[in-house]
Amino acid sequence: MSSPTRRGGNPPRKTIAKASADDLRPKANIEGPVTDRLVDVNDLSYVTIATQSPSENSDVVHRGIGAGFIRRLANDLEIDQATLTDHMGIARSTFSRKLRNDEALSMGDAAIALGVARLIGEIDKLLRESGDPEQMGESFHVAEWTGQWFKQPVGALGNRRPLDYLDNAFGQETVLQLIRQMQSGAFA
Repeated sequence: MSSPTRRGGNPPRKTIAKASADDLRPKANIEGPVTDRLVDVNDLSYVTIATQSPSENSDVVHRGIGAGFIRRLANDLEIDQATLTDHMGIARSTFSRKLRNDEALSMGDAAIALGVARLIGEIDKLLRESGDPEQMGESFHVAEWTGQWFKQPVGALGNRRPLDYLDNAFGQETVLQLIRQMQSGAFA
């Protein structure tokens, strides 16, 4: 005798149509159609990253960012690569493998890396808009200055370092708000 309800065993399986790779690829583009190539983020200035819309930066993350971009960040910030990846919440072994094999970062790691680049760009904008033009000469390196600032305890962050806030979007937003408060002269 068969029963309309199933007792015991596994529940019946539902068939779900799978999306093709083309359906999952972002539709917007950055300088041309979306391709399987990684975005060469090294061609973008930090200010460009800071002034792009969230949608444009999301497209960059979806297209893929090579692990070499973190090497650029570490060099420009003058922060040891291992220290930077640790504070970005990126596993050293995974990063080393991806760098060695010239692979893309995961979307999460790419978003964190692009967020750090955005912070450098925001500080660059702040210093150029509010700083002394003579001090901002050709020998001044914004990323290097930012790297030094990242390592210093900041009272407005409860004496924590901006470096300690790089591992997630909320922490990066906290640092970004601090940068904007510095520009306006208001500290909360």
